[in-house]
This record gives sequence, structure tokens and C-alpha cells, in this order.
Amino acid sequence: MVNRLEAEGLTADDLAGLPLRVDGVMPLLTPFGEPQGPNPPVYHHPLFDYQIGARVVMVAGESRKLEPLLRTLLTVFVQHPNQTVEHRELEDRLVCDRKNLRTHIARLKNAIGSRGVIENVKSVGYRFIDDTKDRAKSEPVFHHSKFDYYPERRLIKSGEKSAHLSPMEHVILSKLFVGRNHPVHYTRMVDSVWEQLDKDLEHNTLAVHINRLRKKLTIVTSDPKLICTRNGEGYMLIDTPEVPAPVRLNGTVSIADLSRSPQHRF
Repeated sequence: MVNRLEAEGLTADDLAGLPLRVDGVMPLLTPFGEPQGPNPPVYHHPLFDYQIGARVVMVAGESRKLEPLLRTLLTVFVQHPNQTVEHRELEDRLVCDRKNLRTHIARLKNAIGSRGVIENVKSVGYRFIDDTKDRAKSEPVFHHSKFDYYPERRLIKSGEKSAHLSPMEHVILSKLFVGRNHPVHYTRMVDSVWEQLDKDLEHNTLAVHINRLRKKLTIVTSDPKLICTRNGEGYMLIDTPEVPAPVRLNGTVSIADLSRSPQHRF
């Protein structure tokens, strides 16, 4: 849009005092075009539905109206799922600077109800993550007794519930998964963050990211105790598969059950 303004010899400030002509602006703000017929196009995402023509997102059954700038931003993202959209392109679309772009991104994340859907690609732009596309059957997956973890997509899922992880949460969970049911020392986790993300991490900051990861795991699994803290030792991911209850016949444990018990080997 900035290029269009420059071609006309105008700046964004020049538009402030002019009457708004919707017919001229809408083609710029609506890459999909206006909806045709009674059923507007809908973009289906695992975490929300975006009714493009109605400028509405549906999050967990709740209808949320998008203001024009957020609608424009989301429309750009859904046209480029899983691709990095550069800062300059987004700034041109919104006619804003980098600082205001960050503000609009944060507001859009709140509007769609998930901060993990839009990823900040450092010094480049932003990536909109959509996992509805077909995936190769060889995609790695870590199986936990309460959830599945897809590291390539940074996704945790249990049944119909899912959540995306930030890069920091992804590194932390990966480290905990490798050493599950055993404490992973703070220093080892800090070193992993440094090696994979090239970022310094203090112990207090690590605790903040652990708490955020706990909240996402709780939302997905309804279990708030999957990550426990061992004072002086670190953090531990608990993975305890459910064991079937003993089969009792007339108040007596069955022979088959005893044969499976490590205390009763025949």
C-alpha cells in the first residue's frame, strides 16, 4: 500500500484529512475480495475459524469481531500459512512502523486466543503456523501417556485439544522428554537453550518458561502435575502409564494379575 501512496505522491499523513472511500481501500485491505453470495468464505484453523467476509473469528464457540487492521493482518497470514512474511511486507500492508507492527501482532494473538500460532522469526518477519496441511507419515512423534508431542510442528496434542509451543518451550520439553521420570538439572536445560537458540537464560527466567509450559500441558491434558520441581536437582517430566486395576474374583486377585506383578513371578 505504501508503494501505491508513493506512486500518487501521497503519504499516510495525507490520508488523515481525506474522506474514506471504501471502494478504493477494500481491494487493498481484502486480498480475498468481498464474499460472493450468502455464505462468506471461512478459513479453518485447528484453534479457530476465520469468517473472512464477516471479519469474525470463532474461538471455542465465541464470536470475536476483528477491527480492519487486525483483519488485514490475519488475511495476509492465512494466505501464507507456515511461511515467513517479512516485516516490510506487513508494514506496507498496515502502513505502520516496526514498533506498531509488534503491537498489532500482539493484539491479533489475543484476538485469536493463541500466542503460539504466530511465530516471531528473528530479524526477518513472522510465521503463521497452521497444522491442517497434510503431513508425511514419517513425521516424528513422541508418545506420552497423557499426550503426543510433534517436535517438527512444536505441537502437543491430546484428543481434540492441542497447543503450540514457543521455541523456548520446545527446547525445554524436548530436554525433559529425553530424561522423563528423571530430574533434568537446571544447568543442562540452560545449556540446551544456549546451544539451540543462542540465548542466555537465567534460572529465574527458566522458571517462567517452565510455568508457561505447565499451563499449556494442563490445558491439553487437564493434569497440572506433569512437570514437577526437584529442589536442587531441576525439573522432571512425569510419565506414568495407567496400569489396569487388578481383576478380583470373589475378593481374590486373579492368577493372571499376579503373574504380571513384579513381586509375584512364577
